[in-house]
Amino acid sequence: MVTIGSEHAAGIETVTISGSLTVEHAEEVKVALENAFKKKTKSVVLFLGQVDKADLTFFQTICSAHRTAITAGKSFRVEQFQQEPLMRAHRAMGFTRRIGCALDKARSCVFMLMSG
Repeated sequence: MVTIGSEHAAGIETVTISGSLTVEHAEEVKVALENAFKKKTKSVVLFLGQVDKADLTFFQTICSAHRTAITAGKSFRVEQFQQEPLMRAHRAMGFTRRIGCALDKARSCVFMLMSG
């Protein structure tokens, strides 16, 4: 199960997600982030509540959201990423980064920042 909510305040759209961040819920997560980027806001924050597990689709969705933010001229960040299920999956799936993708001129890659 996944729980998704959103709120807008002070030019920031915050999407809150809790639960199982797996392929079964990938479409819901993607749509929530797409809707956040469509709003007239300068920044999108993904706030992760209690996460049970995560798979490759979640990490690909985060990467896609970051690229969308760069293209749209918005900022994007993930809060509460330092949860053991996420960190374990982050390492196991090879999403540790020292540099971001070619679009990441500002060095704001979520995975680079999480990798230290």
